[in-house]
Amino acid sequence: MKNKILRSHFIIPESDIKNIKNNPTGRTKIVPRDYNDHGQKLISSLERIKKQFSKTKPLSLGDDSIVFRIKLHEGHKFQEQAKQDFLKRYNLEVKVVQTNELAIVAASPKPLENFNRIITEYRDSGINKTNLNYIDDILTYKGFDKNSNALQKLLEDPKNENPLDVQLMLFPNYTREQYQQALHQIKEHIEAVGGKLKREPFFLSNGIPIIRAELTAYQLSTVAENSAIYLVEETGFFRFDPSGVRSESLQKLSLDPEININSLESVVIIDSGIDFSNTPVLEQLVVDHWLPQGYRTLDTSHGTYVASRVILGENIEQQIRLGVLTPQATVIDACVLVENNLSEDQLILYLKDIVETYHKKAKIYNLSLNTAKSIQADRIGVAAYEIDNLMRQYGVIFVISSGNHNVWQNHNSIEDFLDDDDIQIAPPAESYFALTVGAINDKNDPDSITQTNELSPYSRIGLGFACCEKPELVAYGGNISKVNGSLFGTGVISNNGKYKCVSGTSYSAPIVSNHLSVLLSVLPLENNVMIAKTLLIHLAEPMYNYEQLQEDEIALQKKLYGNGMSSIERSLNSTPQRVTFVATNQMNRLTKQRVAFRVPETLANISGIKSPAVVTVTSMIFPPLDYTKGTEYLGAYVSASLHKIDGQGNSVVSNPTGDRGRQKWQSIYHFKKSFCRFNPGDWEVWLELFTRWDTDTTENIPYVLAITIETPSEQADIYTAIQQEVPHKYRLLTAAVTDVTI
Repeated sequence: MKNKILRSHFIIPESDIKNIKNNPTGRTKIVPRDYNDHGQKLISSLERIKKQFSKTKPLSLGDDSIVFRIKLHEGHKFQEQAKQDFLKRYNLEVKVVQTNELAIVAASPKPLENFNRIITEYRDSGINKTNLNYIDDILTYKGFDKNSNALQKLLEDPKNENPLDVQLMLFPNYTREQYQQALHQIKEHIEAVGGKLKREPFFLSNGIPIIRAELTAYQLSTVAENSAIYLVEETGFFRFDPSGVRSESLQKLSLDPEININSLESVVIIDSGIDFSNTPVLEQLVVDHWLPQGYRTLDTSHGTYVASRVILGENIEQQIRLGVLTPQATVIDACVLVENNLSEDQLILYLKDIVETYHKKAKIYNLSLNTAKSIQADRIGVAAYEIDNLMRQYGVIFVISSGNHNVWQNHNSIEDFLDDDDIQIAPPAESYFALTVGAINDKNDPDSITQTNELSPYSRIGLGFACCEKPELVAYGGNISKVNGSLFGTGVISNNGKYKCVSGTSYSAPIVSNHLSVLLSVLPLENNVMIAKTLLIHLAEPMYNYEQLQEDEIALQKKLYGNGMSSIERSLNSTPQRVTFVATNQMNRLTKQRVAFRVPETLANISGIKSPAVVTVTSMIFPPLDYTKGTEYLGAYVSASLHKIDGQGNSVVSNPTGDRGRQKWQSIYHFKKSFCRFNPGDWEVWLELFTRWDTDTTENIPYVLAITIETPSEQADIYTAIQQEVPHKYRLLTAAVTDVTI
């Protein structure tokens, strides 16, 4: 890097963002049915549901609604407005969408009778077949149906006789008074059957209450029948896996005198506590402490390791060898591991307090804690949902470790266990908006099953909830082997004042937090969190070559490495051969946008190499969220499409083959395309916002767009060429470039 010429990224001016009117339309697909047979099936299903509810107590939420499920035909979705309007017409309220095709619906007896009449008319004469033929079936929603998939498997095990620690979530969109009535009734029921309340009920940020209780399988089967209860799942517990073998005493250390500590960004370390009392030179970099009232710290080792990597980055060993530490961030100590077991409900309450306390002082929150189990593919965890909401509400960013697994200990190569579900990312790493970070090796270990710059053997991999691409990034987290443990781990400074080698995704996540802190210290204030996140993903160091892989091979590499290794050098700076443009704006459903960027003639004139130009596009939004919509959790997404200039001067679509990096209902689009022949000028990225049925079409949603053009050849200075072709057009993203090497 010492010999590289560094330049600032360009800001795309608003004059290069064109608004195009959009008139979204949708069509309902007709399902071929025999309306007589199909209508009779729906009537029988509805009668079965009414019969079931006639035997149960009234709804404890204070109304007389009957709760059931509607299953749509394959390919039909509840997000379609026509389906919503039809159900509303007969006062059938969609309470929760579990999947695209399955929803929980509530209706009072009279509307249900009207609905039954409509179905009868459909059966007898085909009336309303356009609205009814897409319904496959009407199903009950009983106690066992409310259990998460993981809990259902647990309950099906006849050997499991111990009480279960579970969380019972109530249905959404009721008043606080109705919830209090229901909670009182459910608590009484739990106590009456001999169950045990683990804490007083608490409310999520969307106003939905949760009861945590200890119940046997039999007790749960009776309690879950309560009509107010929507979902039951096993309580998750968060932990860290301490590791470390080799430790060395530290020589006398000092801080780089050129660093102004007051100018550094603060990162909140949500962990086991930080203690640099044995390394006094670092104590001044811990600017505040948060601890739950009435508690004390138990073991500050893990939190101190994490904090050292946030403050000093990935080259701690080199800084220690020089005797001069170069801090790049300060930290706030938020100690949450004050008990041996940290339950999900308790973590949620701590997170809300921490972010509410510090969001004006710190935008970055490092969470190197995970549960021991993999995520559920069909439902986002409650903690992950709360983290997403905190990020939207307060404009902050969480960085979360992907988690560690032990499956590698029984295998000799990583290929042996790639299909094992137990290596998928662990909660709360499925958070849509957080940066989830996996680990790669920074050192070779002769007894490790992977080598330098390959996935660390223990690192959990994607995909995430609803096929969300996770992890987004990887960073150095240390190697590990059955023989040497973490002797070949990555470097940290410990709470006993020593240099130590450790391994785990706990120590790769803080590197990304460090990179974010450096970016935020130089970026403009408006939308800086979104810009920083976008740049880290957009300019990550690729771990594989797209051009040499098939589509299924690219998909596998994405599961392992996400978008690549986090690179602060690339994220901060353009170069003469790699130019990045950044646009930040907002859009709604009624307006499409076309964003122009300059491809210089110098680049088009390069000859003699296979692919003289590569264009990378990344778009990102923080859309509305809804926990009750299952896999339709995300309220909107932005579709991005690359358009080049052809020989006739027209703008033509030029996206890569396949949909990798351009998948629907993802908050991030990230793709690249190589070009052999092309024409210079103002190329464009076309953007269109898509929303769920209940998102206002006029609601403006902010986005960030990053576009990079580069040439593998060293023949052309395309950065200077752009400035010469369109002088004074682009403002610089940062006032100065930053060399982050030591």
